[in-house]
Amino acid sequence: MIYVSVSRLQLITFGGLYLCQGILDGFILLTLTAHLVAKGLPISAIAPMLALSKLPWAFKWLWGLLIDRYEFAPLGRRRGWLLLAQGTMVVVLLGIIPFGQPEAGLTQLGWLLFLLNLAITLQDTATDALAIDQTGNAIRGKINGVMWASRYGGIALGGTVLGTLTAAWGLGPSLFFLAILVFAVLVWLLWWVEEPSKPRGLDYVDQTQSIRLKALWLTLAQPARVPGVLLALWVQLPVGLLTVFAPVLLERRQGWTALEYAQTSGVTTLVGGISGALLGGWFVDRYGVKSVLTASIIGLSLQGFLCSLTSPWWGERSLIFVLLLVFSFFVTVLSVGLASLFMDLSNSSSSATQFSLYMALINFSFATGQGLSGWLYPDLNFQNLYALAAFLQLTSLVPLFWLKLETQNKDVP
Repeated sequence: MIYVSVSRLQLITFGGLYLCQGILDGFILLTLTAHLVAKGLPISAIAPMLALSKLPWAFKWLWGLLIDRYEFAPLGRRRGWLLLAQGTMVVVLLGIIPFGQPEAGLTQLGWLLFLLNLAITLQDTATDALAIDQTGNAIRGKINGVMWASRYGGIALGGTVLGTLTAAWGLGPSLFFLAILVFAVLVWLLWWVEEPSKPRGLDYVDQTQSIRLKALWLTLAQPARVPGVLLALWVQLPVGLLTVFAPVLLERRQGWTALEYAQTSGVTTLVGGISGALLGGWFVDRYGVKSVLTASIIGLSLQGFLCSLTSPWWGERSLIFVLLLVFSFFVTVLSVGLASLFMDLSNSSSSATQFSLYMALINFSFATGQGLSGWLYPDLNFQNLYALAAFLQLTSLVPLFWLKLETQNKDVP
């Protein structure tokens, strides 16, 4: 691949695309979840709906196969896919207003959110492939820092601004406002011109689907890559558990309103997420990805154990704010480290396919955690749930220590 220096315009484009993802993510995870909890819907119904909506992230590698195989030549190698994804998001968001209200049933809402996430995963896969095409290993930490800072800034907006709007006017106006924001990114993409990039190794046009499938298989089966696959399958499961527990704990046990939860989570995500993304990118470039991942996993585990130990003081809102802030910081540092690691492992002519597979495994672990939360909730109290999540997080160090980083720069045939 021919690497080009990253221009300010590219950084704005990468950041804007991840900002869009973050706003949608924040709306679903913070605003919508808090809204459903406030309406008294049981966690046994909310958790499966969230897991269903997140399911497309487990299969985003299929988008990678398509993106690596087909392109819209007049628009550039990746931009056509980005335009398709943004347009689909706008249509689905507008469709949720008449057909996806919670009163119509969570199953219908879950399937509409499934379609929304299907479009988001297409946009995410194309964005990551574009970043791999046009950046080199030396600046991967910086690029991932900018993208993840934008994503967490978007999550904060999805929680604070849309949470406030939903509390005041309801879901309909929030969804319409969200559709306008997504459409604005679509307009930017119509104006922006993708810089040319060339795949290395086999010529892009001449690649066959069998070669891509072989690359995909070797990503899973190559012994040196197995620890990375296991890490991806496990590392976000505890995080998925906690994203469902938090609003239930604070709204139903501590008496918070949906607006208070959405705004507090939005602020902690903004501060902890952006600082974690920017510092995480710098840490990766300076200290190496394995050190950063180790530190973030240990930090998340300690935060979980601290949550469990401080349960008698959960009524103190300043304590909850600090705990949520620390959680957001370490989750973001972990995300930046994982993205940098798997971008390095995906340096080949089928970069979109391989990287999207790794990220799909990560998102599958997150969705699994969300689904398990409804099953664990009736049998364990919150103190034990946080301790369990902390222990599970700590066990993800095993595949990380097994991973040999000298394999990062080797391409899969």
